[in-house]
This record gives sequence, structure tokens and C-alpha cells, in this order.
Amino acid sequence: MKRIHKFISIICFIIISFPMTGFAAEKNVEIISDSKYPITVEAERTVAFDNQELIPIDEILIKETSKDTFSANQEFIFSVKNKPLSVEDEKNSFNLMFEQSESVKNFNNNLKVEYKSADGNLIVTIKESDPNKIESFTLTNLTLIQNTNRVRLRTYSLYASSNSDTEVIPVVSDFVEIEEHKLQVEKEKLDIKIQINEKTFCVNEIEKALKVPAFISKNGYTMLPIREVTEVFPGTKVLWDNSRKEASILYGYDYVSIIARANVMHINGEENVLKNAAEVHDGRMFVSLRDMCRIYNIPSEDIIWDNTTQTVYITTEVQK
Repeated sequence: MKRIHKFISIICFIIISFPMTGFAAEKNVEIISDSKYPITVEAERTVAFDNQELIPIDEILIKETSKDTFSANQEFIFSVKNKPLSVEDEKNSFNLMFEQSESVKNFNNNLKVEYKSADGNLIVTIKESDPNKIESFTLTNLTLIQNTNRVRLRTYSLYASSNSDTEVIPVVSDFVEIEEHKLQVEKEKLDIKIQINEKTFCVNEIEKALKVPAFISKNGYTMLPIREVTEVFPGTKVLWDNSRKEASILYGYDYVSIIARANVMHINGEENVLKNAAEVHDGRMFVSLRDMCRIYNIPSEDIIWDNTTQTVYITTEVQK
């Protein structure tokens, strides 16, 4: 009896499973048929900058998907453009253009290929091929031209069409990435040593004079003379308006203004509360060490205070 039940169970399982298995196989065949394209294209992503007019492309590998894909005088047309985000974006889109001054011939056994640029597109022509083999070839030393006046920071795709198929389809989605070019800021090391009540201080182990020495304010802050200290930072200019009792500091693209006895300073027009009000001693304006470092974005870890010798050490990197 157990054997009969087991046999019946097996038969039922086969009957139930058969339709499902057949449907899945048929569906897979349809997907492959619909997605088939005469060629496959492989290329490494190229990163270029917004101010880069000529963009070199290392290589593009093209393979046929079946033995009869390539035929004599068959053309493949390649173009580079961004994926449109909207209809309006499509109207205003700017494509990267292929630049190939003369026709290039590529020979690989029985496969003969020529390619050149025309109207910003790359035209690849199959001259001869072997119908008994699945063949491939590599395009090298290609160049794209970018209009830097209409640059777009985004990813550009590689599209293809053929003389037998006018439909243009993307074959490499992340073909070229245009990024913003940022100038590398050169920095140099700056070591500053200032001792309270001393008329000299050291910059990179070179002694410099102080007309009025640093001091400790009533609130316990280390006060530094603006002109002598800020001028050791490369590219700094200090201006003094005697009628307003205002010091102006120009450093790179930053503009700082401080008025004597004020509790705030302005950095690029933005108000910043001072740790200690600006003070004037013997004709020199002083601000606290912390406020001075805020002007130059010097982090706290670059500052050391030696209470025993009442000496401040600043070791940092600044823009040249």
C-alpha cells in the first residue's frame, strides 16, 4: 500500500510541475530573442574635466553576437550624448563629438575594418569578415571634442546604430564622466612661536620683531597684534582706516574687517562674535589667539599653549 501511495504522489508531482517548467523555458527564450543586438560593446569609463576640450578614449571593444553578424560594407555608427532628462533637456543637449582626422584600417586575420569620424559620429565599416567565426576588433586612439562653453557635469553614454537598423540604442551607459576641475591648492608648513611680553617672535625658526608684544587680556585671553602676525601668512594684506579705527585683512578670497573695541568681526560680510573684544595698545590693534586662528581656519589641534613659559605654538599648513 505504501508503494502505491508513493507512486501516485510522484505522478501527481510530475503532472503539476510540467506546465510551470515549460512556461519558464519559453519565457527565457523570448527575453533573449527580444534583447538580441548584432554587436556587444565594451569600454572602460573615461573621466574628463569641464575645462578639457579634447578627451582621449583608450579603446572600444566590439564583438559580434553570432557568426553572421558582420557582412561586407556593413556600417556601425557610434555617437556620444547624455541621457535626456526631459524633452526640453533633449533640445538643449550637447553631445561629445568624435574627432578622427583620417580613416584608420584595422586588420585581424580575415576581419578587415575601417573607421573614421563624420559629423561628430564614429563610422565603423566592416570590409571583410569570416562567416564561420564569431569575430571581434578593438578601436584605439580615439578622441572626443567637448565644447567647454556648453559643458554639462554628468555622465555621457555611447550609442550605436547600423545601416540595416536605424534605431539608436545605448551600448555603454557610463562611457564618459564629466567632472568639475578643481585646482589643487598648494600648501606650505608654517611654525609660529609667540611668547607673552616678548618683543620678538619666531616664524619657521626665523626671528621677527614685534613693536608691541603679545599680552594676556583681563578675561584671560592671549592677545596678538594683528598686523605683525597676519602678515606672516602668505598672500595677506592688512589695511588700517585711522578715522574708523578699523583693520581690514585680505587673505585669498576672504575679506575680514575688525573695528577697535568691537565685540564682533565680519568675515566676507558675515558677523562673527569675538572671544575677546578687539583692543588697541600703543597704536596697534590686538585680537585673541582663537579669533586670529578663526580668520585662517586653523584647527584647535594645531595650537599649543605652554602655561609655564607663557608661550603659544602654532604649527599648521597654509595656502601658498
